[in-house]
Amino acid sequence: MADLYEVSEVSEEDRRGFYNATTSTVTDMGAVGYGRSVRQTLARSPAILRRSDIDGLNIHVNRAAVVGDADGCDIRAAPGAVQFRDLARQSVSRLDRVDVTTLIVPRHSAPATLLTKRAHGLVIPPEVAGARLLSAQLTSLVELAELLSEGEVETAIQAALMIAVRITGLEVEIAEAEIAAIHRTVRRSASRYIEARLNALDSHIDGSAVAKAAGVSRATLYRAFDGEGGVNRYVQYRRLHHARRALRER
Repeated sequence: MADLYEVSEVSEEDRRGFYNATTSTVTDMGAVGYGRSVRQTLARSPAILRRSDIDGLNIHVNRAAVVGDADGCDIRAAPGAVQFRDLARQSVSRLDRVDVTTLIVPRHSAPATLLTKRAHGLVIPPEVAGARLLSAQLTSLVELAELLSEGEVETAIQAALMIAVRITGLEVEIAEAEIAAIHRTVRRSASRYIEARLNALDSHIDGSAVAKAAGVSRATLYRAFDGEGGVNRYVQYRRLHHARRALRER
């Protein structure tokens, strides 16, 4: 715990009756666990961030109220809410009591959308059906983990992350330069396929077949050829080019 959080604000009464019960399962994909303890404050302070070896995404469900802040933004979570924390960012959580199910995923395994600044400190209320689904998924995984193979645990973690991405409603923002690079790659793959079909004197080149050859959806294919007036216009242009070349070679 000392490498994960600074613990403070434990009352004298709670110190006398202090308890801390935890269970966890760890794989290369991440760790799931359950913990119970007294009322306390848990902080990822600058000092903890400098010395901590734990980095990544923390998704947790506490069955008691939580207030605090994430990088200066207020957090108020009702019992049973799903909460998100980037462990490389500062946070403070004041828990009425610790009764928490947690998933911690290394940074390299976490979905990029859940590591954005917008996701840090995000709270999904317990009345949201997706929050209840994710809570049930994590609770079941903790309870069954010792009966599952490592591969099955990692598959369950991946499923939990898919649910988490869906319920946040967040989308990954891709830089224009990255989008342009993706579109160039799509155009190269699609163009090679189109040229091969034209050289084979194929009279019909279907957009769905071009998209499949390029390994993308039709929507992505059409966006990649926006500058050429669309993929069908590009095919027409290349077909005319081949026809002119054939006439010149006669």
